[in-house]
Amino acid sequence: LCQTAQLATLEGIEVCGPGVDFRHIGCLVEGVADNAGLNVSELFAGHGIGSFFHGYPEICHYENDLDQGVMIPGMTFTVEPVLVENFDETYKIWDDDWTYQTLTNARSAQFEHTVLITEDGHEVLTGPSVMDFQNLEAGPVW
Repeated sequence: LCQTAQLATLEGIEVCGPGVDFRHIGCLVEGVADNAGLNVSELFAGHGIGSFFHGYPEICHYENDLDQGVMIPGMTFTVEPVLVENFDETYKIWDDDWTYQTLTNARSAQFEHTVLITEDGHEVLTGPSVMDFQNLEAGPVW
């Protein structure tokens, strides 16, 4: 579960670059999850990082029709899919108003990175150690 969540995050990041439709992130993330028999929670989205913290664009980590245009150099946003076992979409929020739990106690995993769109691609602004795609097959790199 954790390795698939990490791979889904990295696959979503790899597509990022100038002129790319934001919906491509969701298609790739959902494809990784589907191949592993997992569900992408639609309750959580990535978000822009700018003059305020959780702003435009909203990054949907599943196939969607939300047209937000294309990525342009200078945009900064997060890619942070939550993958859940057993296609469980039930949930409750704990009293801390932060923690979500499925009603069936299905396990979930999430990885998050902040991405900057550059003139010729993208730069990951967080966690350089987990960006080593070539070694991902050897196991998780956390």
